[in-house]
Amino acid sequence: MYDGPDRAQLLGAVLRILQFFASVASFASAHTVCHAMAKALAGIKPSGKASRDEPATYAGSGALGDPTGPLRTRDRHRTAHSAPGAPDPIMRPSVSTVSDPAMPRVAHHRASRWTSAHSPAAPQAFRCRAAAEQTPHLSVLSARRAPTARQEESPHMQPLIDNARTFGQRPEEFARLAEGQSPEVLFITCSDSRVVPALITGARPGELFELRTAGNIVPPYGSGTPTGEAATIEYAVQVLGVKHIVVCGHSHCGAVGAVVRHDDLTAVPAVRDWLAHAADEPKCSDPTDPTVAEAVQNHVLTQLLRLRSYPCIEKRIESGELQLHGWYYEIHTGTVREHRAENDSFETL
Repeated sequence: MYDGPDRAQLLGAVLRILQFFASVASFASAHTVCHAMAKALAGIKPSGKASRDEPATYAGSGALGDPTGPLRTRDRHRTAHSAPGAPDPIMRPSVSTVSDPAMPRVAHHRASRWTSAHSPAAPQAFRCRAAAEQTPHLSVLSARRAPTARQEESPHMQPLIDNARTFGQRPEEFARLAEGQSPEVLFITCSDSRVVPALITGARPGELFELRTAGNIVPPYGSGTPTGEAATIEYAVQVLGVKHIVVCGHSHCGAVGAVVRHDDLTAVPAVRDWLAHAADEPKCSDPTDPTVAEAVQNHVLTQLLRLRSYPCIEKRIESGELQLHGWYYEIHTGTVREHRAENDSFETL
């Protein structure tokens, strides 16, 4: 009938046809298994065997209205979500359905990821939010992933951030500072934000050793309680070997004004205790003066006397290695006055 070459071609064609039908049968079998697994998970059992062309009725379909016909998985999924309040016929893994302690931890992780990734509410809520705000999805994602970007947009912080970014563009100066510090002056002043020692004196980094306290107060030496102020003063004199100590008061000082006016500081107990412990009431003929200039100047002189009570300071003053200076800075004019011992007055520098 067929010689050798024709028979080989025929057998090859038959083999390819068989392979095609085998793949189709494999797909159909896999599809049937998927349907069976979905029905088993959902607790739905077929009420009777149906042929391919006959409608199939599922028992326990409930609110789905007993859908009939050979619905595919995606068709049943769409039908379920189109019916208001209808349960999903396909059982999705969730924390409650995989709470078996024997299940490996990785299964819990995969189930939770599957639930969150395939939940219809999450993408719908995301789309609704973006549509309501008229915001592109990319902008919403960027806002979620970069919270620090909103912080940098603050009108108060942005100038500071911009300056900090360019501050390190003088490598030679910072290389010198890394070798150590040797300031000549200990500058004691108030913590008031309007008083900037480096701006007032024109000092560069490394030239001033600063101590800032509320009301530029120097605690009495040997008060029995260790203080950061006393430690800073001692370190500046004994270790750094500063040659000058400046106590700089300023006009419109809130701390000194509160003392001379006897303000009620109940709301700020830490400030009240600090002023009561460390500040003697300075002489002031006119407490209503908003600058409290007289009180501040007398207060500066009191702090100079307290500094002399520190043994390390008194010793260096007697040897001529250290000098004390009392300054008064006028915020409203920018004028700086220094106390002159010869006539006991503050004169403009």
